[in-house]
Amino acid sequence: MTQEERLDVLFARLKALPKAVTPGGALKQVNETLVAVEDELSGIPARVRPGLKADGRMYPPQPDHVEADGHGGLLANTRRHQILCGADGSIVIRHKISTLIVFRKNGAGTKT
Repeated sequence: MTQEERLDVLFARLKALPKAVTPGGALKQVNETLVAVEDELSGIPARVRPGLKADGRMYPPQPDHVEADGHGGLLANTRRHQILCGADGSIVIRHKISTLIVFRKNGAGTKT
């Protein structure tokens, strides 16, 4: 499968999960689901320290690329995406270059 196809699987699986309550819970859902999708569908073994050289596999954000966003949430950066985990457990994933939102899910604290 291509990375785009695997991203579609990731987004479908994230939508199917219960809404997260906290930003840490939201980021954990993204990270664990991404690893599972890549383990199952990429055909590329995970590297312990992926580094900057692309190997065709998608990796969760490294801990030193996750920071508080100043509003009670978390901001995480990967090679191609920015992941915003709101204080309410919401998830927004934005493509870094185009800035288009490619995934959005309300958190458990969201009324809509």
